[in-house]
Amino acid sequence: MYEMTYWSSASPDLRDEDIPVILEKAREFNSTHNITGCLLYHKRRFVQMLEGEKEVVQALYSKIAQDPRHSDILLLAEGYKDERVFAGWSMAYYQLSKGEVLDEKLFIDNFITFSDLTRKSTFSSLLFWGAAKNLLEK
Repeated sequence: MYEMTYWSSASPDLRDEDIPVILEKAREFNSTHNITGCLLYHKRRFVQMLEGEKEVVQALYSKIAQDPRHSDILLLAEGYKDERVFAGWSMAYYQLSKGEVLDEKLFIDNFITFSDLTRKSTFSSLLFWGAAKNLLEK
């Protein structure tokens, strides 16, 4: 199993309403190509882990890197692992609505607790969870 973790900044013209459209297309593509992963979007930053066959994940990342809806794309890590972290998820994601202050705090606390409990056996996994925690704790 191959994994890749990157992070990026949303372009100034990306709207919150665009995220569900992006997510729908990603889930459709990922389901068809046996890719799993998690996308986190918070305070105009993305962090994402992709899991699947190496050639497919690398080709997808090349397309993502050309997408004008974000910039400052930084590949954090890539490599092989024994099993998927997000098996069964074509793209795990949760978007907080504006004004969900209590729910946002609860989500962040639960996400951080989950990240602490998740097996982090690879460098890419460690970077994904570390970047996610860093982003959420800002």
